[in-house]
Amino acid sequence: MKEEIKRIVIALMIFAVVFWGSPYLMGSGVYDINARATELLASVLAAGCYWIGSNRH
Repeated sequence: MKEEIKRIVIALMIFAVVFWGSPYLMGSGVYDINARATELLASVLAAGCYWIGSNRH
């Protein structure tokens, strides 16, 4: 149980870092809806890849 909580916290941290850090890397404006959708998709994929990769079963 403790290991799963640790995985959840790290996955949320990865999501937050990618989601809020990507506008600086992409250099897009806040109102560009396509760029925001891409940032959200990249954040979900990064957190999901961590979640799947850190599974020890």
